[in-house]
Amino acid sequence: MMWQTSLGAAAAVFSLLTSQVVGQEDIQTEAQTAQIESTKGVILDSILDWNDAARLDPTTYNGQKYGCKCYPGRPCWPSANKWNSLNRTVDGTLRVNVPAGAVCHNTFDGPFGTIQTYDEAACADAKENLVNEQWTVEKPADGLWTYFTNDTCRPTSNPSDPCTLGSYGVYVIMATKASHIQAGVNFARRNNLRLIVRNTGHDFLGRSVGYGSLIINTHSFQSLKWTDKYTGPGSYRGPAVTMGAGVQGGDILKAGHALNPPMALVTGECATVGLSGGLLITASGLIVNANERARPRPLLCSEGRRPGIVARGRHVEPKIFHKYANHHFVDNGLYVYTYFEIFPGQFRVRPFVAIGKDQFQLENILRPICSMSSLLPVSHHHRYEERGQPGWQTGFVWRHAAAHPAWRNATDFVIAVLPSPEHPSLAVKKDLQNVLTNNMDEGLRNASRSGATYVNEADPFQPNWQSHFWGSNYPRLKQLRKKWDPLGVFYAVSTPGTENWEEIEFNTRLCKKL
Repeated sequence: MMWQTSLGAAAAVFSLLTSQVVGQEDIQTEAQTAQIESTKGVILDSILDWNDAARLDPTTYNGQKYGCKCYPGRPCWPSANKWNSLNRTVDGTLRVNVPAGAVCHNTFDGPFGTIQTYDEAACADAKENLVNEQWTVEKPADGLWTYFTNDTCRPTSNPSDPCTLGSYGVYVIMATKASHIQAGVNFARRNNLRLIVRNTGHDFLGRSVGYGSLIINTHSFQSLKWTDKYTGPGSYRGPAVTMGAGVQGGDILKAGHALNPPMALVTGECATVGLSGGLLITASGLIVNANERARPRPLLCSEGRRPGIVARGRHVEPKIFHKYANHHFVDNGLYVYTYFEIFPGQFRVRPFVAIGKDQFQLENILRPICSMSSLLPVSHHHRYEERGQPGWQTGFVWRHAAAHPAWRNATDFVIAVLPSPEHPSLAVKKDLQNVLTNNMDEGLRNASRSGATYVNEADPFQPNWQSHFWGSNYPRLKQLRKKWDPLGVFYAVSTPGTENWEEIEFNTRLCKKL
């Protein structure tokens, strides 16, 4: 009910924007899209050209010349006719984005005007479910962590509070076909738009949101197909699963456990994390089947949960393996994605996942750490939950991955958190970021032996992020970006080849230094 109400208001705005008669330029755009569609499964280096790409929008800010993505209000912003044409191309799945919390506000002041949005019942639902990750995942464009949206338009008990778009995107394609994703990529490139590809919105670094952007939502791709013997390219012939881009960790674990015999997958610790990327759509708008033998380079840049560098995925087919790292807990058969959390008056260690083991076996494995906790001057307790016993341990394995090579030998990862006050000013946020980056994180960087960190849960503004996130892989990854996405269609913060890009004008417009 909540989102239907918001969409109703958004649809009213959209109808005003797209009521004009379709022009000749739109017919040409559709013909071009159809022509590119015909290249499915076929890709040659010679057709990786960018002749149809729009130029960057020239801007000067603080004395520096930039070329920027195009934003509402600029002459380069696509006409209503063009948006109307895109909506037809994607089978009517294009929506004007209204944040989910707008139903708690009297009005939503968007880039195209002000609309009435308050709905008492929907607002009660929004406030009750705001902490429910899956509730937010199911929304077209909302982020699970709203810090990078400037905490805009959150559910409130004061309807007179302002509600604006903040750093969210303007339009959303609720893609249900590969051709919808392809059309969105092409439209963004041809019109110089910032592009955001959003599956679940589960992201610590703000990569699922972007000021003034076009968003492609891939969460509808929920297909799952299990096989006992993979027969595709490469030498692997064991069990595997083909999954759509929208499949989340919790869902695939439940589906695998229901099989006979059961299968399990190494996923993220949070059930809401999306897993895949494999059938790729490049920045030039071409659909590519990428695997060990066919187009391994784009696959290297986009596999797993790492941010897409040169392509975006629709589905992936990971293989299953039965090997553990040399670590006490893992050697004893535990799936370890454990948080050692230190808070005032609290020290929490969780969770240890013991597949196929009972409480007694788990207690024996954890005895060393429990013995250590008894030495601390605090009370402690243990909690156990039984959630079934899948039969196989599984995971993603790529011989040559984009991730920092140090990860292969790492056993521990430290996250430092600096709490932020509610509704901080830009000056406060800047000061907090400086403390986090140059004081807290600097100490951890100095203490680290590997010089590596995990790109999905790290400080994207740290110095020398190239070496910390990507290590010796960085030069090669930067070359691949230059080849496959020289225009920055798939820009994401702190990914290879983005050194000259930044968000100017108080972290809004995405621009490239000239």
